[in-house]
Amino acid sequence: MDSLMKERAMKALYVFGIVLTVYVGILAIGKLREYSYIGSQYPSGNVITITGEGEVFAVPDIAEISFSVNEEAATLPEAQEAAAIKMNAAIEYLKAQGVDEKDIKTTNYSANPRYEYRNGGVTPMYDTSVMYEGETSTGSAEPMRAVSYPVWDGGDTRVLVGYDVYQTISVKIRDTDKAGELIAGVTAKGITDIYGPNFTIDDEDELQRDARHEAIEDAREKAEQLADDLDVRLVRIVSFNENGGGYYPMYAKMEMAMDSDGAAPVAPTLTPGENRISASVTITYEIR
Repeated sequence: MDSLMKERAMKALYVFGIVLTVYVGILAIGKLREYSYIGSQYPSGNVITITGEGEVFAVPDIAEISFSVNEEAATLPEAQEAAAIKMNAAIEYLKAQGVDEKDIKTTNYSANPRYEYRNGGVTPMYDTSVMYEGETSTGSAEPMRAVSYPVWDGGDTRVLVGYDVYQTISVKIRDTDKAGELIAGVTAKGITDIYGPNFTIDDEDELQRDARHEAIEDAREKAEQLADDLDVRLVRIVSFNENGGGYYPMYAKMEMAMDSDGAAPVAPTLTPGENRISASVTITYEIR
């Protein structure tokens, strides 16, 4: 009997141990969830939040331009041929000047019929009814006037009058000193719609990291100063957020003039200046 009681007691203790282990595990998981977000365990009364700003400047190494041709003709093949002659001449010129083929990209090509709407004319139609102003003292009526109403006699007719072909090319010019020369060159090939240049930086990741580093240092200095003013101590960072930043490209104004005999445009002078790359961070510190 004693052995049976002991066996039952051991089983009860074993089951109790399992239940206790599961309970402690559930409590531990709950606590881990509470701490799953950095800083969430700290009440708002023992933290400070600081925003830091940083920026760096760099000379652009890319000049981006785009240009378009828009040709109209009675037939689609004629319009396509006229557009292709101009665009192909401009592309071949750019390649001959050292622009890599991978830096020349077609961004739009469209070919559409062109219609005009023509109406069938206006035919006057008269309303023979008479408008009266009112009865006179003698009981007779006095006519006011007769009104005519013009109406459309056949509606509008859509007539096919030709075709439009539109093509746009974007170009990356990696030698920014040649941007003005290349713009003048494609203009000499018959291109009249030119947009840009937009001076950018080909790889700005490292510059963005430098700007972020400056922003973090700025936030740290502000936090240390504020902690000193409040007579508290910074313990550790409990949250970090990088706000919107980016780079701000410089846009050059392009002005071209014809040379003395009017044969070709004079290359414009383009100055890339500097681009500003900025970063902004928000850091929350635990204080004691």
